[in-house]
Amino acid sequence: MPEHTPRPWIVQYGGQPDDAGFTIMARAGGGVVAECWPAAPTEEERRTISANALHIVRCVNAHDDLLEACLAIVRAPDRQMGPTVQRAAQKCLDAIAKATPFDPLDAALDATDGDLDQLEPND
Repeated sequence: MPEHTPRPWIVQYGGQPDDAGFTIMARAGGGVVAECWPAAPTEEERRTISANALHIVRCVNAHDDLLEACLAIVRAPDRQMGPTVQRAAQKCLDAIAKATPFDPLDAALDATDGDLDQLEPND
């Protein structure tokens, strides 16, 4: 599987005053991730497009930290935690499943012979 463009990513807006277009690109090296050049958007559409681009970049740039935090919760010894933290751990497993290309619990158990402390986040 090909590797994604290295992070952190940034949003670079079009060069003209009325240009609503933008490019999402890597900060280092400037590799282009995605471009959007809408035709004649309204001012409200322009603000929404900008907000969406910034949201994508923030989520992608936070991916590794959030995945690491979720794995730390899931790795809690013997799940010796109250029901609130157990629900949070389940939400973490759900988030890991969305953020990674494999089933997190099955892969974690297979890769570590059941010892989740050995699991490391992946890109």
